[in-house]
Parts: sequence; C-alpha cells; structure tokens
Amino acid sequence: VLDDASIDDYELLLVCDTATLRQLEAWGDMVSSAEISKIFIDHHSPHPEVSKISSLHLVDEGASSTCEIVYAIYKKYGITPSSTTARTLMLGILFDSKHLRLATPRTIQYISELLQIDGSMEEIFGLLVIKRGRPENIARLKAAQRMSLHMVGGWTIATSQLSSYQSSAARALIGLGGDVAIVAGRSKKALKASFRSSEGFHDESHVHLGRDLAMPLGEMFSGAGSGHPTAAGFNGEGDPKEFLKEALVLLTELLEKE
Repeated sequence: VLDDASIDDYELLLVCDTATLRQLEAWGDMVSSAEISKIFIDHHSPHPEVSKISSLHLVDEGASSTCEIVYAIYKKYGITPSSTTARTLMLGILFDSKHLRLATPRTIQYISELLQIDGSMEEIFGLLVIKRGRPENIARLKAAQRMSLHMVGGWTIATSQLSSYQSSAARALIGLGGDVAIVAGRSKKALKASFRSSEGFHDESHVHLGRDLAMPLGEMFSGAGSGHPTAAGFNGEGDPKEFLKEALVLLTELLEKE
C-alpha cells in the first residue's frame, strides 16, 4: 500500500466499493481531476458525480457486496482466483452480506466456489470477529442517552448526535427497537451521518435509505450521500441538529406518500 502514490504515474485507476468521492477524503479531488481512465465497481446506488468522471461505471445493486461483482468478473473471463484472492473475496462478501443474512442464491453459490479454492467457513468467520473497544461502546451508550424518538406513520424513528462511530451507534439504535435510526455529528470539521433501518421497514415502506434519503440530503448539505436500502452514509457540511431536522422532514414526506 502506497500512501503517497501519484495517480498520474498510472494509466488506469480502479476504484471499488466507493459510491461518492467524499468517501475518499483527500484523495477525492485527486481522483476527480486525474486525466487517466477510471473504472468504478460498486454495489451502491450510483451517484451522478461518480458516473460523470467514470470511463466505466459498473454497478450491480443486487449484489451483496462489491467482492461478489469482482468474482463474477473472474468467472466471466474464466479466471480462477489465487488462494489469497479467494479468501479476500470471501471476507468481503461475508462482511457486507452481514454474515450471509443478506445473501442471495448467487451469493451462496459464489461462497461455495471460493471455499473450494481456499479455507474453511469456520476459519473465515473467525477472521471477521472484531471485539468492540471501550470508546465505541461508550459512543453507542451516548447515542442512546441523547436519542430522540419520533413516531411517523406507525414507525419508530430514532435520531441522535454523535461525533464518531455514527454507523455503529445507528446499528445499536436499531437493535434497541428502532425501525429507522439516523445518527449525525461533526468530525474533523465535516458533517457525517449514518442511516440504518430494519428489513421489515424497507419491505413494507419501500424506502431506500441510500437513494431516497442520503442522496438528496447530500445535495441539500453541500456533500454526498449514498448507500443501500437499509444502510447508508453521508459526508458534507452543516449543523447536525439542522441535518437531523431535515432528514426527519424528508423521511416523513416519503412515508406519507405510501
């Protein structure tokens, strides 16, 4: 890994699992301005800013992970991944599919094929076990302590402010019983937010957090948002309290249309 690599030294740039340039932080502007071919491979809702600068924008929202798309490319061209690559692809698929809870028949097929190349399922799952540290646990507790509850159309919406671990905190609020959780806060002079919802909420409301909530809020708050039906993220500018207020207004409008 080269932290100080110059993009201009290469003829092709391949960017994976990146829905918005803001996710690349300082590299975002460099990627955007680089005068070389750029290929983006992703499974999130496509964002216009990425599509605009891409030589090729390969998106499959039906895939559980970008690793699933990458393996499909291997298969298309009849290439067998190395043992190390097979293990890496399995880890990516298992992580993004929430340990196969979001798996499709294709996901299971690909995992089976990759297992024949390298590793055992028990060993692979063992690599995914990460114990939360004390700072993250405290952040989750603070999110619950600061939580505001809103009842919209029979759904329980939980909002909270937190300067770090927004995604972990949003997952925690769903675990506590929320149908939708939105956690926002300023970090390193930027506004960040994470959105989560239960599968039941998405199945019944058909609200896609990435496309219907994070993306329009990105435009409203001089940033970018994208994600999946039940998990999304945002990076931009503004006040967390105002952001949560507008997010709730937008979500209410979406639910009232149903």
